Amino acid sequence: MSMFRRQSWIIVAVVVVAAIAGAWFLQSASQPETIVELKTGQRYPEPKSLAGFKLVDQHGQPFTLEQLQGKWSFVFFGYTTCPDICPMTLSEMARLQSMLPDALKNDTRFVFISVDPERDTVEQLAQYLPFFNADIIGVTGELDGTTAFARQLGVAAVKVPQEGGSYLVDHSVRVFLLNPKGERYALFSPTVGASFRADELLADYLMVRGQN
Repeated sequence: MSMFRRQSWIIVAVVVVAAIAGAWFLQSASQPETIVELKTGQRYPEPKSLAGFKLVDQHGQPFTLEQLQGKWSFVFFGYTTCPDICPMTLSEMARLQSMLPDALKNDTRFVFISVDPERDTVEQLAQYLPFFNADIIGVTGELDGTTAFARQLGVAAVKVPQEGGSYLVDHSVRVFLLNPKGERYALFSPTVGASFRADELLADYLMVRGQN
């Protein structure tokens, strides 16, 4: 693939991701809810319910909306062959998990949802996630299923073809916090470049939980 064609694909991917994210933002902005600013993101005073879905975790077990209930959930979208932001974010999620006070560890889970389910099989997730933390839940499934769930949270993902027939996946970079009812409660964005910092996320999480 020529350099010109590769750059064209990247530009198209960025435009598509921005357009989908922008549409989600406008839809959210039209709703009468006040946003509470946090250091690394925003908390919504009115939690938003999510529609049901059927996916699968890295152990081959069903993963549905029910598996996002009962605890607070940090949810991040990415893929196992991502060269940069995904492993960086997973490392910070693992560090955040280790930094949690004992009172919060038992009711907080971390969920990594693939935006590349064609390559991220159950077996691939099971091999990949223990490099960061074996307790992180990996989720995959049919492409239309993962895409539909991602769109509920305003996450877009677009394939970017590479030389040799391979591809990268350009996707939204956010970490979402769901409450124990499985409702959207807050979202976090990188504060430095495309990177998250565990200490900043912890400070915001403690504020959300009323333990700051």
